[in-house]
Amino acid sequence: MKTQKPVYYVPLVQIDFSNMAALYKILGKAKLAADATHKAKLEALIRKSCDTRESGAVDQTIRLLTVVLAEQPNFHRARLLRGITYNNKADYRLAIKDFDYLIEAFPHEAWFYYLRADALGELGEKGNSIIDLLAITDMKPRPRVVALNYTAQTGRIRERFEGKDENIVNLADIYYLLGGRYTELNKLPQARAAYDRCLALDDKEVQVRLARAAIFRKEGDNAAALKDLNLAILTKPKFIDAYLERAKLKETIKDPSALSDYSRVVTLGAKDPGSYLMRGEFQKRNKHFTEALNDFSQVLRLSPKEADAYIGRGESYEGLGKYILALNDYQRALSLSPEDKAVLSDRIDKLLKLTGKSRR
Repeated sequence: MKTQKPVYYVPLVQIDFSNMAALYKILGKAKLAADATHKAKLEALIRKSCDTRESGAVDQTIRLLTVVLAEQPNFHRARLLRGITYNNKADYRLAIKDFDYLIEAFPHEAWFYYLRADALGELGEKGNSIIDLLAITDMKPRPRVVALNYTAQTGRIRERFEGKDENIVNLADIYYLLGGRYTELNKLPQARAAYDRCLALDDKEVQVRLARAAIFRKEGDNAAALKDLNLAILTKPKFIDAYLERAKLKETIKDPSALSDYSRVVTLGAKDPGSYLMRGEFQKRNKHFTEALNDFSQVLRLSPKEADAYIGRGESYEGLGKYILALNDYQRALSLSPEDKAVLSDRIDKLLKLTGKSRR
């Protein structure tokens, strides 16, 4: 006799079992009414679990969902929410067990592969994560939207939600994730191909252009890297990371306009001491010591305990022959950064000999 496959019940939608129970009672179907009443109680537990999750009580959320699944293992919405909550709690092995179950039940549901790929990635299992991401790209028909209508923070399914609550993952995002996984495994040609596919679907993905530019640089194709960075900036004119990466690349290829990009980084990040620090280091490397001093001093105005700024300013003073000022900055840096003691002590000793001073 043929074994009948189980009917998988309530995959992702919410059903009003209370109304169903009332309807069955009217129709005189007592058994069905009792079953619907029981399922209504389980739905109430799921609603409560959503509330406890949003309040931050993740352990209680998992306990409530586990009660539901112990009574009704095929209550897939509960399993989905428990898997997401395990992910939020960093219990990735337990999350994967729930996603395994869902994938077996719905082998063509891209969302579940995406969630499992994420958990596998967190565990460092990059190869297995890639397998799940590739499964999504191989689906027929190709999914335009992989995940929709749940909040990453809470895992709550919503019928209505604000834009800030949306977590929309499309196929371009999947190729972006694939590129990242391949890069982590140092499989650069595969990573670049994944980024190519991502940009073919959405050429406005500026982070992808940065990632692909980094691969081009590793492969020695600076022209292609520069083109991607230019396009990223054209797409998003205030994209500070793109200016920074372009500045570094231009410096490598001896393009004098690198300074302009470092200055743009400063303009966009005027309150960020790191912006001035990077431009100061560039100026120092190019022996523009007076300009470097200005940048390092600005760093210290914004962040008075930044040891690297004292070191950079000390080196700039030294480059200008202002040894007493350099000595003062190195000594200040030593008090803030004892891990640099060996290097700083050598510089301090050298300047003490030059100035005829003694250690304090």
